[in-house]
Formats: sequence, C-alpha cells, structure tokens
Amino acid sequence: MKRSSVLFITFLLPLAVDVFAQSVPSLINYQGKLTDASGNPLANGVYGVAFRIWPNRVQTAGEQLIWGQEYTNVAIASGTFNVILGGSPGIALPGAAVNDLSFAFTNPSRFLGLTVSRGTNGSAIPNALEILPRQQFLTTPFAFTAGFASNSAEATHTELASRALVADFATNVPDSSITLPKLATRPIGASVEAGGLALSDIQVTFGTEVYDHFVAVPNLRVSIRTTGRPVVAFLTAGDGNNSSSIYGRANCGNPGFLILFRRDDSVDVARERSYERLGSGTDLRHFLPVSAFRFLDVQAPAGLHTYSIHLMALTCDGLSYTAAFVDNVRLAVYEF
Repeated sequence: MKRSSVLFITFLLPLAVDVFAQSVPSLINYQGKLTDASGNPLANGVYGVAFRIWPNRVQTAGEQLIWGQEYTNVAIASGTFNVILGGSPGIALPGAAVNDLSFAFTNPSRFLGLTVSRGTNGSAIPNALEILPRQQFLTTPFAFTAGFASNSAEATHTELASRALVADFATNVPDSSITLPKLATRPIGASVEAGGLALSDIQVTFGTEVYDHFVAVPNLRVSIRTTGRPVVAFLTAGDGNNSSSIYGRANCGNPGFLILFRRDDSVDVARERSYERLGSGTDLRHFLPVSAFRFLDVQAPAGLHTYSIHLMALTCDGLSYTAAFVDNVRLAVYEF
C-alpha cells in the first residue's frame, strides 16, 4: 500500500529551558500522522518505523547518513503516533556517521526521513521506501550544538533552550576526556592575551650604581592580560650559550643588591634583598643564579597589565663604590 504523510514536529521547549536545574536529555519528541494515498489514517496497530537524518532535502548520490534508528514498537492510533528520537528501545541503523543524536546537528542543513519498516505482524516490509518529502529540522533541535548562554540574563527562553545541551556537556566533562593534545597551544611573546606566557627580550649585561632608588632594567618588561587569578613571575636564563647571573659589586665588605617586581609602573608587588658579608677588600662580588627569583602577584585585577624588574645597588657606607648587575636574563610571567 502506498503511503503519504502529513507530519507535525513538536519539540519540548519547556524541558529544554529547565536544563540548568537538571541534566539535559539528548532526545527529540517527534509526533506525526500517517495516511494512505487516499488520505485515510493508517490502520491501528504497532508498527516498525525507521527514522533517518540526512544532509539533503532530496536523495543525493553518495550522501552520508548522519544518524538513524529503527523503532519496532511504534503504536499508531487513527494514524497518529509519538516517538522519542534518540531514546530506548531504538535500534541503530548501519552506515550512520554518529550514533548519539546530540552530535547530529553540527550543520544547519538537516532533514528527517521516515520509513514504515515493519507491519503489525512484526515482519519487515520488503523494499520499504522512505516517505517523501523529507522534513527539515528548524531552530530548536540545534540546541545540541548552539553556543553557551554566557549572557543568560539577557537571553530569551528560546536562546536558553538552544544552548542547553552544550552547556550541560561543558559542566559535566567526563574524567580524563580532556588530554594535553586537545588543549590550545599557549601563546608566547612580550605581550600576550589571557592564557599566554609573557616572555621578555634577553637583557644582556646591565648595571646601575644607584643606591637610593630603583632603576628599571630596560628589557625585563612584559605585558599580559589577566582574568583576576594569581600571576606568577620568574627570571630565567636568556641565551643558553652564555652564563646568566644577578650580582652586586662593592669596594666595601658587603656587596649586594635589591630587586623589585613591579606592576603597571606603580604597584610594587615584591622586593628582595641579597648581600654577603665578605669583610674588607675592593671589587668584592656577590652572585646569585637567576633561577633563585620567583614572584607572585595575588592581587592583580582582571585586565591588561605591564610587569617589570627594577634594580638598586646595596650601599655599604654611602661613599664606597657599589653596583648591581644582571647578565643574560629574561622575565617570564603567566597567570596561574
């Protein structure tokens, strides 16, 4: 018997809107009516019906089946029926690109094909044909792949529904499902956005004899956009072919230096003093490896910030020669 159809698609929007209080089902509620060629409803009974999601409105050579399931217990009364697509006890059809309905709507062009596959006796109908035309899915099913409601206070109920399933997936990520190769590469540069590693140019030998205020080290300066989390900074060797150091020189017994980590040229985040008592003598030197210096900014507000390193010589008596130096050093800053 040849069959034609008048199909009515209903999506349960209230269920989708309430997703922030419960898990989001990967399901579509589908209702329709089947009639024969004369317009008479299909006889009452339990039938087998196969549902397929295609990328095209009409059959195209070589087209890929997106998703498909057969339901063998579809109750039809006066021609009408109701099926929960994606639910149990659907049987996956071979050749489909995806088995999970939530991954079927990655493209706006999706069409549903329906085939009465089994009669009321449960036997397969030979050479059963797909009912035409295929029915196009419109807005609501694409809730499976729409963006998050990041501005939910301004979002309409429809927007919330269309974004529900992905939001649920993002807050219920399976353990061990996010591996290192799936993470985006961390940007590196002297000025980076949030998530990047700010790395300064190499500062070759630089020194200062100033002992009453800090002097900025020219190349040890970076910019990074932060999101309000703690910021970590450290000094690292610049050129692997040359040694790196921070040191103080003095013609008196206590060579040393002070180092300052500063934000936005105005906020002193941290400062450290290092010196060594060597007794009398001239051209005494106190060295430290650059890896000895780590800084933490726990009060950085969200926004674009500049971080820099400053030096000051440590005086012995205010008269003798003193100086502070950095050699072959870089400044690295990232948000923790």
